[in-house]
Amino acid sequence: MQLEEKYSKIEHQNRLLLSRMSDIMTRPIGGGAAAGAGGVDNVCHAWEFGRSMNTRNRKSEEERIANCNEVSRSFILTQHKFPTFFLTLFLHAFLYPVA
Repeated sequence: MQLEEKYSKIEHQNRLLLSRMSDIMTRPIGGGAAAGAGGVDNVCHAWEFGRSMNTRNRKSEEERIANCNEVSRSFILTQHKFPTFFLTLFLHAFLYPVA
């Protein structure tokens, strides 16, 4: 007898769940063109409450990285002339082969 009561309780809960899901899927969303379309309103409204508190930190970190990149770029362009160095080695090896 207990098993039968348990199954009837589960069946009742399943009917309630199905009814709720059906209500959610058939209810209109917001209004306008989407009214009567049905479905779940899952639009994110977080932007209404303000921006991230971490925005300033991210911005300053981005500027710091950009400055470091610019310093590295200018150092590479002004100090190290690798292409001409390797070209000189290649020409030296081509003109004066070791054999």
